[in-house]
Amino acid sequence: MSLTHGGGLTFVRDRQSQGANASKFWRFSLRGSEEQATLGVVFADIDTPGGEPLRAAVPDLGTQANGAVLSSILKAAASPQESRIRTFNDTANVTTSGFEHIDLYGRLGPEAMAADAGPEDGILDQLGAAMLVDSGVTHAHVIPAAYTYFGQYLAHDMSFLDWSDTAQVNGVTGAWINARNLHALSFDSLFGTAPVAGAPTSTWIDQAGASLGRATPPPAGLEETFDLPRTAPGGHHACQDARVDSNLGLAQMHVLLVRFHQQIAALLNLSPDEARVQTRRHLQAVVLTDYLPKIVPPNVYTTVKNTGRIVVTGPVGDFLVPIEFAAAVFRFGHSMVGNTYPLWTIPWPQGSYMQSQAADLNALLAYTQAGGSLPLGKVAFHWAQPWRHMVEAQNPYLSVNGVAARPISASISGMFGALKRANFPDPRDPGNLAPFNLARVTLGRGRRFGLPSGQQVATLAGGGPLSVQQFLTTRASRFPGLAGDNALCTQTPLWFYTLAEAEAHGDGRLGPVGGRVVMETILAALLKSPDSIVTEGPAGQIASDFERKVRLDPSKMNSFSLTDVVAVAYGGVD
Repeated sequence: MSLTHGGGLTFVRDRQSQGANASKFWRFSLRGSEEQATLGVVFADIDTPGGEPLRAAVPDLGTQANGAVLSSILKAAASPQESRIRTFNDTANVTTSGFEHIDLYGRLGPEAMAADAGPEDGILDQLGAAMLVDSGVTHAHVIPAAYTYFGQYLAHDMSFLDWSDTAQVNGVTGAWINARNLHALSFDSLFGTAPVAGAPTSTWIDQAGASLGRATPPPAGLEETFDLPRTAPGGHHACQDARVDSNLGLAQMHVLLVRFHQQIAALLNLSPDEARVQTRRHLQAVVLTDYLPKIVPPNVYTTVKNTGRIVVTGPVGDFLVPIEFAAAVFRFGHSMVGNTYPLWTIPWPQGSYMQSQAADLNALLAYTQAGGSLPLGKVAFHWAQPWRHMVEAQNPYLSVNGVAARPISASISGMFGALKRANFPDPRDPGNLAPFNLARVTLGRGRRFGLPSGQQVATLAGGGPLSVQQFLTTRASRFPGLAGDNALCTQTPLWFYTLAEAEAHGDGRLGPVGGRVVMETILAALLKSPDSIVTEGPAGQIASDFERKVRLDPSKMNSFSLTDVVAVAYGGVD
């Protein structure tokens, strides 16, 4: 659910590699590019002193594909300071590209779905522009704003690749060392820091194996505020996942989760390893018992838990996040981003003289290292986000109204129509600084990736497809003339289909197809995680053994919420 793929290269596992984990080799093909390239990944164990061997994924440098310029990837992100990928070309000379990271994905379903041709580019142009018109949709089911950025964090954590420059495997230097948990929802990107060269821009808080930075000091009487651990010059962060600073909301969500981890370690007197287990299990409970019920239709949630997966198939050990989820369905979060958050921060303690702070999308992108608004190399205290008013629709403990996300619908903020390239440079055309329409880019990327249509995924999910023609006809003022395009109505881009289905479903959550894809993908990622709170029965049914260790409440012992996370991290919610 990141704002864009940024400068990433996307590889999708070939079907013949499905289920091939036992053979310790997977093959991936480059998607979304005119270059043809394959990437082989070999799995191997690395011995560690006195511990369980690390499972590593090693790029296979022997893979060549039709004279491709890019035939395999050697390195994902060199560091937060040098977000580049080194690649091997046909003559095995190391070259440096402008790509920031790579993504490895799987596919939905047990069999290949040949992508429909879909609508022509001109129709996608019209649709992308029309999606910037506010839907005006309201629902009784309101999703608080914090869940927008919690969802984005989940998407990044599931696809996190932990690269080591120094890992030695079969004579090759360099490997991804989290292959045992590849695409597991394990929250591993929270822990530790990446190697950095610059001096810290604040006194970091290093506790329980995780680090926080400090925002600029607040005036006397206001609580201390926190930031990513940043370094000079410019405020480059030292977090494990380079994408965490792509917007202020995501960065501050990372801060919240690290703060929770450090606090739970202190409250329970845990070692770093013990704290990691408890943090992982409590945050997984937030996903299972709080986030998913807010996003997924109740009948879909119950059905998938009771009867198992049908669209995200295969053994859990072979699971990779499907490209259809990452590039389309889970990008429903774009529609949840508000034009403006009138109360980004609020006075705390209540009654203090600090002014409430509003924020729009431009501000959320500006207060990052790439956005250029960190003159002291750290976030200003009044932009730090304690989330107290963003985790409940109405918090009776506060004197201000809760801040809600935009309803999930077939429209996104008009501010997404002119995103600045400074935040999202194009590695293939670094001189291109023209603003771009995120809706149009996302629609086009789905075509380049060869994604199936919404109708194809609906068939896979076993449900009746949405009548897109009827949807567009009844909303002709927003989508003028588009109901007459047969390809758009019968071979609908999966991302738009997901949003239209949610709007038509009408209760503020995803529709049945989008909800099932999200539910099954996240459950598979939870099942793959170490210390998981869930298990899968012989008929695919899901059981949970979670029991909370903090904020003990006899009526809520088997659940945990973002409100609970904020209460442990910061207080001030009850």
